[in-house]
Amino acid sequence: MKLSFFDIFPTPKFIAIPRQGIDISDTAVRFVELGVSGGQKELRRYAAWPLSPGVIEDGLISQPDQVVKALNELRVRHDLRLVRASLPEERAYLFKTEVPVAALSDLKTNIEFKIEENVPLSPSEALFGFKVLSDGKHNQKTPTDHLDVVVAVLPRTVIESYLAVFHQAQIQPISFHIESQAITNAVITEADPNNYLLVHVGRTRVGIYVVNEQVVHFASTLALRSVADLARNLVPEVIKVKNYWLSHQESKSTKDPKISDLIISGVGASDDGLKQLLGQETGLSVRMADAWRNVASVEEKIPEMSFAESLEYVGAVGLALAD
Repeated sequence: MKLSFFDIFPTPKFIAIPRQGIDISDTAVRFVELGVSGGQKELRRYAAWPLSPGVIEDGLISQPDQVVKALNELRVRHDLRLVRASLPEERAYLFKTEVPVAALSDLKTNIEFKIEENVPLSPSEALFGFKVLSDGKHNQKTPTDHLDVVVAVLPRTVIESYLAVFHQAQIQPISFHIESQAITNAVITEADPNNYLLVHVGRTRVGIYVVNEQVVHFASTLALRSVADLARNLVPEVIKVKNYWLSHQESKSTKDPKISDLIISGVGASDDGLKQLLGQETGLSVRMADAWRNVASVEEKIPEMSFAESLEYVGAVGLALAD
């Protein structure tokens, strides 16, 4: 029997696991630890370690010794042991499928059969995770005979390369999460039924994600080779993703495919010019991400991190919040 993503990396049943998230990008390793005080989550610690150009390229680890060094530095300074970690968006395949309710007892196997239909990988080359969107009983008035499932697939070799650098740094990942879903965990509440367009601006790429009910349904990555690439290519790509979502049949399973807001995070996300440009060209209301939306209200307690920094740490915050 082939092993799925969650078979390889099950979540240990510890009484108390520290809420530590590590987000690895092409340019830095970012760490966030959340704690609880007075019944509320709060930021305990955070840090970043820069990575030189070429250490990670397009999500592939080219110089593992440098990534291990960064992880070791963070482990020693912040006592990292059990973490929730990110996997590169560029190497992930995301698709939505239907599985008969009758097949619930063997859900992983049924999803596995659909991998080759949707991604250029064989089941033996892939590891996957999935999120069930409906269970056939969610609406008694209109029961369904199938499960709607969003599936994230990565090459086994990519996941093993990330797992290897953590183990060499003596850090144990208790779960891995695609970067887009980690960001979503931070900036969208679980009970929010609306559709959102998330734009996360990195130093070497931009992630553009469509989110419904705190689940990423579609993701696109735009490579940035220069500042000119951002100015020239970002808006057309965002509009393309928006139009795809509104017109593609995948959106039909949502009650209303209309996108509520565009939420921007990452490097330079606080730039009013970029915010205004995206609003004008997409016709959407644009707002900056609130990294603490699912942690605590900043009106009650202000985190010891600047707002500009929080826009770059949304992935690490979302990892620390992950189940």
